[in-house]
Amino acid sequence: MSLSKSNGTKDCPRTKTHKSLLPLMALLCVMATGCYVPLRSPSIPAASLPSHYRSPVRSYRPPMNLAELSLEAPQDYLLGQGDILEVSISGLSNPGPEEKTRPIRTQIMSDGVIRLPLVGSVQVNGMNLADAQDAIDRAYSDRLVKNPKASVILVEKATISIPVLGEVNEPGVQPLPKYENDIAHAIAAAGGLSDYSARVVEIHRLINPVELACYVDEALPESASLKNAGPPLQASEVEVIGEGGNQVILRVPLESGTPELILGNQTIPLAKFSRADLTLRPSDVVVVPRQADEIFFVVGPLSDNSVVNFRVSDLDRRLGNAFLLPTDRDIDVVTAVAMAGYIDPIDSPSTVTVHRSVPGCPPKLIGVDLIAARYDWKENIYIQPGDIVYLNPDAAWWWRRTFDRIVPDLLTIPYAEGMIRWINPGRRN
Repeated sequence: MSLSKSNGTKDCPRTKTHKSLLPLMALLCVMATGCYVPLRSPSIPAASLPSHYRSPVRSYRPPMNLAELSLEAPQDYLLGQGDILEVSISGLSNPGPEEKTRPIRTQIMSDGVIRLPLVGSVQVNGMNLADAQDAIDRAYSDRLVKNPKASVILVEKATISIPVLGEVNEPGVQPLPKYENDIAHAIAAAGGLSDYSARVVEIHRLINPVELACYVDEALPESASLKNAGPPLQASEVEVIGEGGNQVILRVPLESGTPELILGNQTIPLAKFSRADLTLRPSDVVVVPRQADEIFFVVGPLSDNSVVNFRVSDLDRRLGNAFLLPTDRDIDVVTAVAMAGYIDPIDSPSTVTVHRSVPGCPPKLIGVDLIAARYDWKENIYIQPGDIVYLNPDAAWWWRRTFDRIVPDLLTIPYAEGMIRWINPGRRN
């Protein structure tokens, strides 16, 4: 009876020992294998994606054409306000054996006239030099000057001073002559674009409400609601900001693109943008913004010795585990992993997952087999700004690293231990 009770209600000492070892064995397994990491992330295979994921966008981007940002000057220079002329009239010279003509230097006033002796004001606004000479001859002929022969020379063109700021080589106030007061000449006068300039130029301008209403009426209706920070701006909602007019920013792309008008927090894509809009005014300010850093990330233990950075002028730097994308070449996933230092056949992963943010959609996870991507272009994709490349600890990578570390230890530890014992026989553990 006692035996039955003992067998039915009590565990033998050996059973207790086995149960007490279970937590210890579980702890040893956890310590041996490390924290759990999924071997594969749920992702879309790169080979199943459309071809535009593998289309280069930096290597074949259109070149900048600053000629589109310059004004077309007329064949004959047309005189206007601010031009300085030198006028010589032979009929006004002193008679003598050596008849001399003293030139008269005069400037065209805001009403388009010049002041000359005996005749006073002569209208020359909008005329070329030949027409201005005829107008001066007629004016003196009416004042009883016999056979006047005027000679007109353009001494100095009218200029306007435009501040050119931002990413140019020589920022400052640039004097621009008439018919050269455009974006192209302003950038050239400032020494050209710097290495860090964005591919857009901003014109900070004051415009009147009527002109602003015209811009709003000509905006692209289908894209305005997408790009504006608020509801689309209506012409009836335009209000004057201060006595000088509305402060706006015209963003002019240096490559193919749509010009934009920025008013406060509103961004208005412009359907029409004429060359007259490129004519700089005395109150304009030209700003060339800095190109924003385009970076991607590689998540994993980066190699301090094998990291490769493409040089981007003197901005060659790393931001943590972020890498700069060059502006003139495309980087694929294999190159991105190599830039992170994974070029060793043992430590390099076999697969990666690219985390790509899509505006208005959930992030897209793209799986890339690095082995297949080396010889099959469909298995590879180009890196875009903001991509996060996750290194997958897949089974092949895990076994490769484990084999590389365990086998040498199994071979070298007995040899090393034997040598130590042979050299130092008195050594005790």
